[in-house]
Amino acid sequence: MFSDIAWLREKNNGLNQEFCADIEELAVVLGFLVRGREVLILRRSADMPSFPQRWGGIHGFLDLDDPLEQTFLEIEEETGIQREKLKLLAKLAPRRYADNQRKDRCWKVHTFLFEVSNKARVKLDWENDEFLWISPLHLSRYDTMPHLGELLEAVAEKSDRRIDVA
Repeated sequence: MFSDIAWLREKNNGLNQEFCADIEELAVVLGFLVRGREVLILRRSADMPSFPQRWGGIHGFLDLDDPLEQTFLEIEEETGIQREKLKLLAKLAPRRYADNQRKDRCWKVHTFLFEVSNKARVKLDWENDEFLWISPLHLSRYDTMPHLGELLEAVAEKSDRRIDVA
Protein backbone atom coordinates (compact mmCIF):
# COMPACT_ATOMS: atom_id res chain seq x y z
CA MET A 1 0.00 0.00 0.00
CA PHE A 2 1.08 3.61 -0.34
CA SER A 3 2.73 4.37 2.96
CA ASP A 4 2.97 8.16 2.84
CA ILE A 5 -0.22 9.50 1.27
CA ALA A 6 -2.62 9.58 4.20
CA TRP A 7 -2.74 13.36 3.96
CA LEU A 8 -3.98 13.35 0.35
CA ARG A 9 -7.48 14.79 0.53
CA GLU A 10 -9.59 16.61 -2.01
CA LYS A 11 -10.73 20.14 -1.19
CA ASN A 12 -13.90 20.16 -3.32
CA ASN A 13 -17.20 18.30 -2.82
CA GLY A 14 -17.57 15.89 0.05
CA LEU A 15 -18.01 12.18 -0.45
CA ASN A 16 -21.64 11.31 -1.06
CA GLN A 17 -22.23 7.60 -0.51
CA GLU A 18 -25.99 7.96 -0.33
CA PHE A 19 -27.94 6.40 -3.17
CA CYS A 20 -28.50 8.89 -5.97
CA ALA A 21 -32.29 8.60 -5.89
CA ASP A 22 -34.32 10.47 -8.48
CA ILE A 23 -31.30 11.84 -10.33
CA GLU A 24 -29.20 10.60 -13.21
CA GLU A 25 -26.36 8.30 -12.17
CA LEU A 26 -23.41 7.94 -14.52
CA ALA A 27 -21.18 4.91 -13.96
CA VAL A 28 -17.49 5.36 -14.75
CA VAL A 29 -14.25 3.48 -14.24
CA LEU A 30 -11.01 4.94 -12.92
CA GLY A 31 -7.69 3.16 -13.25
CA PHE A 32 -4.49 4.17 -11.50
CA LEU A 33 -1.18 2.83 -12.81
CA VAL A 34 1.85 2.65 -10.51
CA ARG A 35 5.43 2.02 -11.49
CA GLY A 36 7.92 1.77 -8.65
CA ARG A 37 7.43 4.90 -6.53
CA GLU A 38 5.34 6.77 -9.09
CA VAL A 39 1.74 7.01 -10.25
CA LEU A 40 0.70 7.93 -13.80
CA ILE A 41 -1.43 11.04 -14.23
CA LEU A 42 -2.90 12.24 -17.52
CA ARG A 43 -4.02 15.73 -18.51
CA ARG A 44 -7.33 15.68 -20.31
CA SER A 45 -7.51 17.29 -23.71
CA ALA A 46 -9.18 20.68 -24.14
CA ASP A 47 -11.66 18.86 -26.41
CA MET A 48 -13.04 16.73 -23.58
CA PRO A 49 -16.55 17.77 -22.51
CA SER A 50 -15.97 17.12 -18.80
CA PHE A 51 -12.99 18.44 -16.84
CA PRO A 52 -10.90 19.60 -19.82
CA GLN A 53 -7.23 20.29 -19.05
CA ARG A 54 -7.52 18.69 -15.60
CA TRP A 55 -5.22 15.92 -14.44
CA GLY A 56 -6.57 12.48 -13.62
CA GLY A 57 -6.12 8.76 -13.82
CA ILE A 58 -7.48 6.70 -16.68
CA HIS A 59 -11.23 7.29 -16.95
CA GLY A 60 -14.11 6.07 -19.03
CA PHE A 61 -17.83 5.50 -18.98
CA LEU A 62 -18.91 2.00 -17.97
CA ASP A 63 -20.29 0.63 -21.23
CA LEU A 64 -19.67 -3.05 -20.44
CA ASP A 65 -21.18 -5.21 -17.70
CA ASP A 66 -17.77 -5.77 -16.10
CA PRO A 67 -16.03 -2.67 -14.63
CA LEU A 68 -12.62 -4.39 -14.58
CA GLU A 69 -12.86 -5.35 -18.24
CA GLN A 70 -13.92 -1.79 -19.08
CA THR A 71 -10.90 -0.46 -17.18
CA PHE A 72 -8.53 -2.72 -19.13
CA LEU A 73 -10.06 -1.38 -22.36
CA GLU A 74 -9.74 2.25 -21.23
CA ILE A 75 -6.10 1.74 -20.21
CA GLU A 76 -5.21 0.30 -23.60
CA GLU A 77 -7.20 2.96 -25.46
CA GLU A 78 -5.81 5.95 -23.54
CA THR A 79 -2.22 4.78 -22.95
CA GLY A 80 -1.52 1.96 -25.40
CA ILE A 81 -0.56 -0.29 -22.47
CA GLN A 82 -1.90 -3.82 -22.89
CA ARG A 83 -3.30 -5.89 -20.03
CA GLU A 84 -0.37 -8.32 -20.18
CA LYS A 85 1.82 -5.52 -18.78
CA LEU A 86 -0.56 -4.86 -15.87
CA LYS A 87 -1.05 -6.52 -12.51
CA LEU A 88 -4.24 -5.76 -10.58
CA LEU A 89 -3.29 -4.73 -7.04
CA ALA A 90 -6.60 -3.55 -5.60
CA LYS A 91 -10.13 -2.39 -6.31
CA LEU A 92 -12.67 -0.34 -4.40
CA ALA A 93 -16.36 -0.87 -3.97
CA PRO A 94 -18.09 1.73 -6.16
CA ARG A 95 -18.33 5.20 -4.62
CA ARG A 96 -20.93 7.80 -5.45
CA TYR A 97 -20.26 11.51 -5.71
CA ALA A 98 -22.49 14.47 -6.36
CA ASP A 99 -21.71 16.18 -9.66
CA ASN A 100 -20.14 19.56 -8.94
CA GLN A 101 -21.39 20.95 -12.26
CA ARG A 102 -24.97 19.64 -12.30
CA LYS A 103 -27.26 19.09 -9.31
CA ASP A 104 -29.39 16.52 -11.17
CA ARG A 105 -26.57 14.05 -11.72
CA CYS A 106 -24.17 11.93 -9.70
CA TRP A 107 -21.18 9.77 -10.53
CA LYS A 108 -20.71 6.13 -9.55
CA VAL A 109 -16.95 5.49 -9.69
CA HIS A 110 -15.40 2.00 -9.95
CA THR A 111 -11.71 2.40 -9.00
CA PHE A 112 -8.79 0.03 -9.66
CA LEU A 113 -5.06 0.09 -8.92
CA PHE A 114 -2.57 -1.63 -11.22
CA GLU A 115 1.16 -2.13 -11.21
CA VAL A 116 2.67 -1.65 -14.64
CA SER A 117 5.85 -3.08 -16.07
CA ASN A 118 8.81 -0.69 -16.24
CA LYS A 119 9.08 -1.61 -19.91
CA ALA A 120 5.58 -0.39 -20.74
CA ARG A 121 5.56 2.81 -22.80
CA VAL A 122 2.68 5.30 -22.73
CA LYS A 123 1.21 6.32 -26.10
CA LEU A 124 -1.58 8.85 -25.63
CA ASP A 125 -4.74 9.00 -27.70
CA TRP A 126 -6.79 12.17 -28.37
CA GLU A 127 -8.47 12.17 -24.93
CA ASN A 128 -5.30 13.33 -23.14
CA ASP A 129 -2.54 15.66 -24.26
CA GLU A 130 0.13 15.06 -21.61
CA PHE A 131 1.18 12.47 -19.06
CA LEU A 132 3.52 12.43 -16.07
CA TRP A 133 4.84 9.80 -13.68
CA ILE A 134 4.84 11.51 -10.28
CA SER A 135 5.18 10.73 -6.61
CA PRO A 136 1.68 10.43 -5.11
CA LEU A 137 2.87 12.96 -2.54
CA HIS A 138 2.98 15.60 -5.30
CA LEU A 139 -0.57 15.06 -6.58
CA SER A 140 -1.86 18.12 -4.74
CA ARG A 141 0.39 20.31 -6.92
CA TYR A 142 -1.81 19.59 -9.95
CA ASP A 143 -5.28 20.76 -10.95
CA THR A 144 -6.96 17.36 -10.74
CA MET A 145 -10.40 15.97 -11.34
CA PRO A 146 -12.60 15.95 -8.23
CA HIS A 147 -11.80 13.33 -5.57
CA LEU A 148 -8.71 12.01 -7.35
CA GLY A 149 -6.43 12.06 -4.30
CA GLU A 150 -9.10 10.59 -2.06
CA LEU A 151 -9.71 7.70 -4.47
CA LEU A 152 -5.99 7.05 -4.95
CA GLU A 153 -5.48 6.91 -1.21
CA ALA A 154 -8.46 4.60 -0.69
CA VAL A 155 -7.52 2.10 -3.39
CA ALA A 156 -3.87 2.12 -2.30
CA GLU A 157 -4.94 1.19 1.23
CA LYS A 158 -6.72 -1.87 -0.20
CA SER A 159 -3.57 -3.13 -1.88
CA ASP A 160 -2.25 -6.31 -0.32
CA ARG A 161 1.26 -5.36 -1.31
CA ARG A 162 3.38 -2.40 -0.29
CA ILE A 163 4.21 0.10 -3.01
CA ASP A 164 7.04 2.37 -1.94
CA VAL A 165 6.58 6.09 -2.32
CA ALA A 166 8.91 8.96 -1.45
